Amino acid sequence: MRLTKVEMRNYRLLVESDLTIDKDTTLIVGRNNTAKTSFLLFLSGILNNESLKYDDYPLSKRKDLINSLIQFLAKKVSYELFCKNLAKPSMKFYIDYTEEDEEDYLSGLSPFIIDVDESVSQAINLTKVN
Repeated sequence: MRLTKVEMRNYRLLVESDLTIDKDTTLIVGRNNTAKTSFLLFLSGILNNESLKYDDYPLSKRKDLINSLIQFLAKKVSYELFCKNLAKPSMKFYIDYTEEDEEDYLSGLSPFIIDVDESVSQAINLTKVN
C-alpha cells in the first residue's frame, strides 16, 4: 500500500492544489511563496489534530468568508446555510494497494473501501479540518 496523491483545498495558497507522489522519490521544490511550507504545515496540522487560524484561510476567499459571516450575524442566513456555503479547508489522500499480497492485512483500509469491484485498487480518505 502506498500514498499516490494528496489533494489540498482552501488552505493558505493551496486553494486547489494536487501533489502526485512518485513511487520512488518525491521532492517538493519551487520558488519562494509557492506553498511548499503551507503544504507541510497543513499536513502537520492534520496529523497533529491542530486547529486552524484565520491566517490559514486563503486570502482569495476571505472576502466571501467575511460577507457570509456578516449575513449570518445579521440573521439573514441560517447557521446550516452559512456552514454549507463555507469553502472549508480539506486534504484528501489517495492510497493505492494494487501491490499488496493476498495475505497482507488490509482491514485498516476497510472503512475506506466502498467498492466491491475487484478491479478497483484505490482507497480515498477525505479529511476535513474544522
